Order: sequence, then structure tokens, then C-alpha cells
Amino acid sequence: MIVLLFQILSCAPPEADPCAAMCSSATQVYGACLSDWGADWSDAGYSDERDYFHACETWAWEFRILEKQAKRDGEVSALGNVDATCESNEQALETSVNPCDTWSAIEWENVPW
Repeated sequence: MIVLLFQILSCAPPEADPCAAMCSSATQVYGACLSDWGADWSDAGYSDERDYFHACETWAWEFRILEKQAKRDGEVSALGNVDATCESNEQALETSVNPCDTWSAIEWENVPW
């Protein structure tokens, strides 16, 4: 019993997903920008902020799959480019003086490697 308790307590917590953090920041920023621009989520093609957040998560999921394929094909030497892009985008969104311009400058269609 003590061994099991020790094993449970010694387990490190799972690392936070940098893309989930970026998507959360992007959702907050974009929602505020839409409001500033006199628009709403439906004007941007989303039913609500949750729909946008899930679309962002899908972006990360798709690019991670593409990155794994690129590694298998020898196009990239290591994985982690998507996560690094997410970390960089989140940092930029969180520290920006003009977050709407920062959000608009993110090139979502570009391959992050």
C-alpha cells in the first residue's frame, strides 16, 4: 500500500498543452476584437467563442499530424514546431500592446516548420 501511495505521489503532473493555452488566449483576444469591430462570432463564421476555440484546437491537431508525417518523410528533423509556434503566438497575444493587430498578424495557414 505504501509503495502504491509513493508511486502516485511521485508522478509528475502532465505538461500543459501550449496550443490549448494559445487557443484560449486567441479566443479571448479575437472575441474582444470582434466586439471592437462591431461584429460577433457569427460574422466571423463561428456559432460562438466555444466554436472558435474548438476550431483553433483542430488547427493544432491537424498541424501536429502533418508535422509527424513531415518527420517521417524527412522534411523536419524533430517534432515540436507546432508547440513552439503555439507558445510564441500565445506569448505575443498575452504581451501585445495592440492584441487585435497581433491576432490579425498570425498566419494560421502557414506551416510552422
